[in-house]
Amino acid sequence: MTGIALDQRVFVGDQLQPGRNDYPAIELGMTTFEVRAWNDTAALLRATLVPFNPMRALLRDCPLIARVSIPKRFGSLTHRSVHMATRTLQVAALATSALVMIGLAGCAGGSSTSTDGAKINIIAPSNAPSDAGFQAVTDAFNASQSEVQATFTPVTDYETTRAAQLSANSVDVFVCFPRQAQGFTDEESTEDMLMAEAGQFVDLTDQPFMDNYIQSVLASPRSTMDGKVYAVPTGLSYATGVYYNEKIFDDLGLAIPTTWDEFIAAMDAITAAGITPFGFGGKDGFPAALPLYGILGSLYPEDADKQALLEGLWDGSVDLTTGKPLEAMERLQTIYDNTSDASPGSSIVETIGAFANGEFAMMFDGSWDQKSVTDVVGGKFDFGMFPLPGGDKADQNRSLNGKIELQLCASSTSANQDAAIEWLEFFSQPENYTTFVKASGFAPAQPDIVTDDPFLDSISQYASDFRLFWESIVVAPQAIAPEAKVGFEYNLLSPLGTNTPAEAAAAAEAAWDAVR
Repeated sequence: MTGIALDQRVFVGDQLQPGRNDYPAIELGMTTFEVRAWNDTAALLRATLVPFNPMRALLRDCPLIARVSIPKRFGSLTHRSVHMATRTLQVAALATSALVMIGLAGCAGGSSTSTDGAKINIIAPSNAPSDAGFQAVTDAFNASQSEVQATFTPVTDYETTRAAQLSANSVDVFVCFPRQAQGFTDEESTEDMLMAEAGQFVDLTDQPFMDNYIQSVLASPRSTMDGKVYAVPTGLSYATGVYYNEKIFDDLGLAIPTTWDEFIAAMDAITAAGITPFGFGGKDGFPAALPLYGILGSLYPEDADKQALLEGLWDGSVDLTTGKPLEAMERLQTIYDNTSDASPGSSIVETIGAFANGEFAMMFDGSWDQKSVTDVVGGKFDFGMFPLPGGDKADQNRSLNGKIELQLCASSTSANQDAAIEWLEFFSQPENYTTFVKASGFAPAQPDIVTDDPFLDSISQYASDFRLFWESIVVAPQAIAPEAKVGFEYNLLSPLGTNTPAEAAAAAEAAWDAVR
């Protein structure tokens, strides 16, 4: 009836084992895709089918492709291999896309090659500082020329709005997060990864304006996907730095420590002066993990080192109870032992207040909170940030690890694709990018950007050697105990828990072993 051979079809079901009711699909030679949960299905269908939704009008009006139908309903689906899902679903889509491409040629579809009179829509998750930055750049873009009219819209319900606008082909530039799959697990695929594989994002790899960005940022597994770059990085945030009170350091004659031994010596000197070395917002959860991520950033300094650690967790070749993993927990316990007694029950807001009051000399928090820290400290003293020196050698501790903030993609199905690229190019010009960074508070993802913010400018030296922090790399099995999802059960250590580093390491190893 369809004219599509069985070996070109994809069957999706949850009973594909021999003897079960879906197994005949395998016997018929179809590509099969076993699924598990409805939300996996929703993500896969949106990623694979959304690019074709805007073509419904073509399917209705163009006789060259009148025989193609896009189903409005599917049965209950989920997955055996999310990584393979995109490819298998794309096989099914090829029968449609081949005819669609013919139809585009015959029915004048596709993206515009002229920007004259184009109107483009840019959307991003609403956040006051970045909203102001995007709006300032968009206003400057509109004022700089008359051919393209750009509109920026901050969105509160971002994922739902983006999906609807992509389906209606009414958005041109939007926030997205495509990234490189680790390759050893099928449980890490995201909707944006699937959309990139389905061809919905414009490939920006060879765009000249991408040379404006720090190459170690673009080379990051959070930027590059299968050797291609689909997104413009709007900025960076650092997670493995230590905020420090410069007055306390100066009063005690302390230099910024660059090795673990120097870090221990600084802790001892601060303690001897009657000052608590550290504070963190344990009540909010994530701040207690930041010193662990700093230590891991030193013991596993390169992104490839962290990826190898992750692969070892999955295949069992890494033993969390010995070597570097155990050393990381032991060093984390040393930090916890020198932390304010109030830290486990304090929020990050309370912790910033205590830091501003001089209750401890150093604080663990991300650079994303630097504006809050600046406001609360209010000029009482100067403060800065240095990479947590979790390794024995200074070279291990040379960089701040962090994450890439909002990333911008252009829709490959946009009728105004050239205009969208023109806006991205304008955004990427250093003077315009500086405007955005000053408003957003992000650390720059371009070199030599002067923000006039003393804190951001002081840490820009670390950007040229950008590395992802552990949380941006780790992917855990869905079935693993929640407390072990980051690989290390830091929450078991005192003062958060009652276990020793060895006991906490054994608990994490048992949790991973249970799902291998």
